Amino acid sequence: MHMILDARCRRGMNEVRNVTDFLLDVVLHSKLHLRHLHVQEFYTAEPSGPGISGLALLAESHLNIHTWPERGVVQMCLQSCKDFDVQEVKAIVDRRFGLEETLAEHCVDRAIGAPT
Repeated sequence: MHMILDARCRRGMNEVRNVTDFLLDVVLHSKLHLRHLHVQEFYTAEPSGPGISGLALLAESHLNIHTWPERGVVQMCLQSCKDFDVQEVKAIVDRRFGLEETLAEHCVDRAIGAPT
């Protein structure tokens, strides 16, 4: 399964701890297996603070997030050979970032899933 979400949000986009907790929450609630986690700030002259990118490398594939606090935008992508609850992932986006508007959402069932 592959989920892509672009959302207008209202808080927490320039906080490393919040972005890290978002990644961990999605992994935990989706019952995925974390192999590596990296979160990086990208400083600009914007008064809203740094944008942040995060990557969770999973046994099942990957989860990434990019934030643009100056635009109030979060973009995230979760790809997994294991099914997950798209609505739960969106709920975590809302809890962590205060989702105001879905700008783009795309979900695809991939041709190859987890081995049975």
